[in-house]
Amino acid sequence: MDRAPAAGDLVHPSAPHHHAAALAAHHAAMAHAQAPAHAHHAHAHAHHAAAFAAHHAAAHAAHHAAAHAAHVAAVNAAAHHHAAHALAAAHHAAAVNAQHARTHAAEHLNAHAHAMAVHAYVHSAMHNAAVRGFRPRAPARPDEDGGGVRIEEVHEPEALDADNGGSAPVVQSPESPPAKAPSGADAPIEVPADTPTGAPTAGVVVETGEDWSI
Repeated sequence: MDRAPAAGDLVHPSAPHHHAAALAAHHAAMAHAQAPAHAHHAHAHAHHAAAFAAHHAAAHAAHHAAAHAAHVAAVNAAAHHHAAHALAAAHHAAAVNAQHARTHAAEHLNAHAHAMAVHAYVHSAMHNAAVRGFRPRAPARPDEDGGGVRIEEVHEPEALDADNGGSAPVVQSPESPPAKAPSGADAPIEVPADTPTGAPTAGVVVETGEDWSI
């Protein structure tokens, strides 16, 4: 045929079947020709999916490793902070203990010094009392006969009987001459012969030359 079919032309009854068969054959040939390409494309998709999965897994692992490293660093920083805090608390406790020890030592030294001062004061008071107790401070009065002075009481250790190893002070008797008092500003006060019994006297001079003041 030199022209395209037109309306009214007679068509062979088997022409549509031949056309359908040719079209089916064409599609089959195309499918057969494209099958390797489709297979390669599917294979490429599979490789891409595997590569993407591997990349995603690696990225996930990297993120997980980074997160784990950050967590470890944070834990280490927290541990370092806690250790520094504990060290500071230990230093503070040591300083407080040292201050308490110094305060306790100072209090102990103060108490010891106070005790020593009290001891020295008591010892001095006892010594002064002992010295005063052994000084002859006995009251002196004229003898009843009016001639001399009699010592009523003597606290000196030396005021013992000569037979016991001591030496009794010399006491004036009515027969002995009166003691010679020194003249001048150092002259002791003499007791008049008419002084009443028991009258206080400022000083009495005996033969030993000592001033037994009351």
